[in-house]
Amino acid sequence: TTQHNTTQQGEMSEIAPATDGDRPKSKKELRAEKKAAKKAAMAAATAAKEVPKSADQVKEEKHRLKKERRKQQLQEREKERLKELRREKKLRKQKRKRRELHAVGGGLDPKQAAERLEERRSKKKQKKDQKAATAAKESSSSKAQDMAVFDNLFNGGGDNDDEEGRTLEMGVKAIDIIVGEGEIVQNR
Repeated sequence: TTQHNTTQQGEMSEIAPATDGDRPKSKKELRAEKKAAKKAAMAAATAAKEVPKSADQVKEEKHRLKKERRKQQLQEREKERLKELRREKKLRKQKRKRRELHAVGGGLDPKQAAERLEERRSKKKQKKDQKAATAAKESSSSKAQDMAVFDNLFNGGGDNDDEEGRTLEMGVKAIDIIVGEGEIVQNR
């Protein structure tokens, strides 16, 4: 196929696509052909159209053109969306490739990489278990300390007990009095 371009002087110049043997057309040539075909179709459509005569026909023509523009805009948006999706997919693929390359044993043979990965996992698991044990020990010892303070505060230390009662940690003197008869109840 050939294309016709008009120069500034209004002359028609013919552009023949470069087809050297079996060489496929470039993207630029394909775009130019598509654009020329679209232009020719638009010119043929406008030449074949009659000038609308009534207001209803004008209204219908405007509505039809509006629909065509809307349809074209939607197609362009869809193309942009697909282009964006392809770009994002390409980026994700590049990131995944980089991650794999820089991962544990990225350039090693699979056996060595698996060994290193297993080694790292076991180290992480040991650290995690160690932290859990330390945290459990700290929480149990802090609970025991809290209970000791509570017990000293309300029940006294036991060192300074005398006949007059015992002095609690906050300086309060307490005396246990047994009222009534029967077995003594013990707090456990």
